[in-house]
Amino acid sequence: MRDALFDVLCEEKREPDWRRWADSLDGRLWNPRPEEEAAAVARLTQLELRYADTLERYAFCQFLVHAQHQGLRERVGAWRLKLYGDLQIGLSPRDAWAWQGLFLRTYLMGAPPSRTNPDGQPWNYPVMDPEQYFEPDDAGTNAGSRNGPVLRFMNARMDKMLGEYDGLRLDHPHGLVCPWVYRADLPDALWSVQHGARLFSSPDLPDHPELAHFALVRPEQVDRAVPRYADRWVKDLTPEQVRRYSVLFDTVVEASRRNGREVGDLLAEVLSTLPYPLERVLAQYGLGRFRVTQKADLHDPSDVYRSENVGPEDWVMVGNHDTKSLWRLVADWQWKGTLRAQAEYRPRACAPSPRSARPSRASCPRARDGWRRRRWRTCSPAARAT
Repeated sequence: MRDALFDVLCEEKREPDWRRWADSLDGRLWNPRPEEEAAAVARLTQLELRYADTLERYAFCQFLVHAQHQGLRERVGAWRLKLYGDLQIGLSPRDAWAWQGLFLRTYLMGAPPSRTNPDGQPWNYPVMDPEQYFEPDDAGTNAGSRNGPVLRFMNARMDKMLGEYDGLRLDHPHGLVCPWVYRADLPDALWSVQHGARLFSSPDLPDHPELAHFALVRPEQVDRAVPRYADRWVKDLTPEQVRRYSVLFDTVVEASRRNGREVGDLLAEVLSTLPYPLERVLAQYGLGRFRVTQKADLHDPSDVYRSENVGPEDWVMVGNHDTKSLWRLVADWQWKGTLRAQAEYRPRACAPSPRSARPSRASCPRARDGWRRRRWRTCSPAARAT
């Protein structure tokens, strides 16, 4: 119903960006002010009657999509293949409109400066309000331990996805554990995200005093010698602190088990950035990170993408959705004069047997390196390789 009504209102107002009509009853239809509750109910009834055919058509289209999806699952299941869903860390504009009562008003989620994106990324995603994770128990026992609106929303979302997919790719899982947030009210979003902070790891930042309320670490547990977005900004954590960082991530794992899935079918898309709190949360479930081999820095032995740094819990891959195809990349290396260094690194890093270390019979240097790289992806200790 909420999705269908969002489309109806966007069409009625001829404005797809709901933020332009946010300061209206329609903008707050599912989260009205106390004095607007009766008017919101009346407006919903009016919309349902006026657009009954449109809403019915939307529901029928959703039925067709779900039926086709189920047919696809049955077909790939017969081939003993698994179908994975993509759990995006952000929410769509329609979800931000429909569930706005669950989010912080003054902060948005983004990506801090990193190796992948040195400038950072102002994603404009809403941030779940930690105050609504839990709520007091009506009986007065175990106060604060009952799931609140946020966790009920998360459980519903996870049950739907894991009921329809065999596993999930967890997009930017730091957003579930230690989200990077920035002020929503500043005119320059890029500047704002570059000067943001970790929601739960900012106990005393002078430019983000509001975040002290949500801090899960003490001031002495952060390292002021590194940027606040650095992986080791948080130096250490107690088991209880890890448990509190893990609240949203736990809902994903619990839903996986509840729906008969394996924890190993949760794929954490951790690339160049692995904040210490996220590292601890993943470790308690035996989950690793993505190792994108084409990004390996041959001059840095500690580089996270080098094969000798891959662990059994990791997923090693030649590339992902953000990278060039292997053959295009090899062509670039050839043009830049770095192809030989890349080709020589693979056998040395993998320490293969003498037989497997022999060059392929391909006459083209590009073909030889492509062959070596495809073979290299399988000679690391990682449990998964693509």
